[in-house]
Amino acid sequence: MKIDITPFRVIMTGLFTTLILVFIWLYLLFTASPNPTLDYVALYNASNKPANYDESQNAWPVYEQAIAQATNIPDAIQDFISPKTLPTDQQQAEIGKYLAENQQALELLRQAVQKPYCYIEVQVEEGESLFTGGFDRLASLKKMAKMLSLSFLYNIALGDVDKAIADLIACEKLAGHLQLGSPMLIGHLVSLGIDALWQGSAFFLLDTAHMSPSQRDVLQQLLDKAAADKYIATFAGEKFGFNEFLQYYFVGSDSGNGRFAWKCRWSILELYGDETPDYSSVETWIKECNNFLICAFGATRKEVADDYDSYLALADKAGIMTPWQREENNPSLVREMADIEARIGKACLENNYINSCHVFNIYYLSKARISGLQTVLAIKEYQLANDYLPQSLTELVEKQYLQTVPLDPFSDGELVYKITGDSYMLYSRGYDLKDDGGSREDDSVFWPLPEPEPEQADGDIDIESDPDADSGQEIQS
Repeated sequence: MKIDITPFRVIMTGLFTTLILVFIWLYLLFTASPNPTLDYVALYNASNKPANYDESQNAWPVYEQAIAQATNIPDAIQDFISPKTLPTDQQQAEIGKYLAENQQALELLRQAVQKPYCYIEVQVEEGESLFTGGFDRLASLKKMAKMLSLSFLYNIALGDVDKAIADLIACEKLAGHLQLGSPMLIGHLVSLGIDALWQGSAFFLLDTAHMSPSQRDVLQQLLDKAAADKYIATFAGEKFGFNEFLQYYFVGSDSGNGRFAWKCRWSILELYGDETPDYSSVETWIKECNNFLICAFGATRKEVADDYDSYLALADKAGIMTPWQREENNPSLVREMADIEARIGKACLENNYINSCHVFNIYYLSKARISGLQTVLAIKEYQLANDYLPQSLTELVEKQYLQTVPLDPFSDGELVYKITGDSYMLYSRGYDLKDDGGSREDDSVFWPLPEPEPEQADGDIDIESDPDADSGQEIQS
């Protein structure tokens, strides 16, 4: 029997076959689900656990006991954490009452900071990940640091400089524990926030307290240790979190061509407690069209993973550069990192967790603060010996009050030092890399300390609501 194959029949058969294939493709696209195979939380914990781990040497269990004993800081003294002036008698009494109620927690806290390391095993509940779960305890450690800051202020008000310096040392050790014990970026950021607390308190100490030579020596040792212990955040822990993100939100294996799962496109919003999409909104439909294109034709899981590895390699290079060196001398590296960030963000439906240059800027600002503290202490020593201010920072080095001229990581030179009558100004250029003449809005001014607000004169404490803010340079942690 002869089959009549006409062009029309061929075309119709082809169209029908194509429609069937498109239907199958769309069905697979809309129904495909990620298939997690690795426990990245366990892998992260194993990589972060110290060699020859000894539970008795781990600070975290003792921190947990201190956190359990501690009470919330009352609203009446919440804003007394970053002092600008000494407290009134009434405020001092309120702070003393709070500290007395938390004496056991403070004692445990001081025991914990003496431990050699702090290993924090991440524990997540169902539906949580390395990025979203298990790190609420970091906020508790920040609260303990605030308790130490209140203890510092209380001891300064009592005139007990030795105990006040001991509080600074404990706070610095707490920050160091967190830097090493939580290698995720959120851990580094919280640690830098704690650094900002004790560094701000140290400036206040230099401004208000009369220290003996031995007390100044102890403070100098603290600053030298802090400068030596500072290390640049790495992305070792972050990579575990990112790979976990890929396996929970992308289809396919590490080496496959799966893309972001359509079924997961709104789940991240729910994860962070955001509202569900409003389909009566035109913006939502535009977003859905974009989501479809990315889930259907966007970067594959392997391409995103390769991009992330490339980004980490660039971040390692960027991290050892000061902000000035990175922005002014290596703009191509900055652009390449920004391009990769954009590509990863697009492939992940704008759920981008990386912004390493921001973290590095905060790190170098913390380093600059330590240099500022060392310089202010050296100037104080110089003044006590000579009854006048040094003419330059180089003079402090020549007369052995400083080992080296303090460099500003936000410029190609040293920290800015200007004599202003009987006082002086010391500052870093800050994030914009420009010398704005010591503007507290644009530069990071270390000295002099800001004047208290008029309504808070007469002994009140002028506190920034965010103790991580520093002279116009806000730390977003």
